[in-house]
Amino acid sequence: MGAPPRPKETSFEYGRKQQEIMLGYYRLSKVPSEDNTEYLRVVLAHELVNKHALPRLGNRPAHEITVVDVGCSVGLLAIEFAKRGFRSYGVDFDPAALEIAAGLNREEGTDVTFVLMDASDWNLELTIDIAICF
Repeated sequence: MGAPPRPKETSFEYGRKQQEIMLGYYRLSKVPSEDNTEYLRVVLAHELVNKHALPRLGNRPAHEITVVDVGCSVGLLAIEFAKRGFRSYGVDFDPAALEIAAGLNREEGTDVTFVLMDASDWNLELTIDIAICF
């Protein structure tokens, strides 16, 4: 029996302090403004999905479309797309991020499934219609 496997160099946890900063960005994204980059990221994500992804999916209803936010941090885009009625997943390798995301999920009244996992070790048996990675 050898030593436990070393995590990938890219799979370190940012930790609670950094994820609380991300929570601040989450809150900021709710403030509409032409100079608010967090708000504009959300607007851009919606525009890209509307213009490029949805037409390719045959205009199926949102509840039949699975969206995965890869590297979701505290779940901003996963929650945004769940609000639109999509089946929404968020994947991240930082447990502190997903703990905050779960709280925001409850706060927003959404039904996002959050998965603790390094996306490079993908092991979910899931048909993905739209993958978002901002």
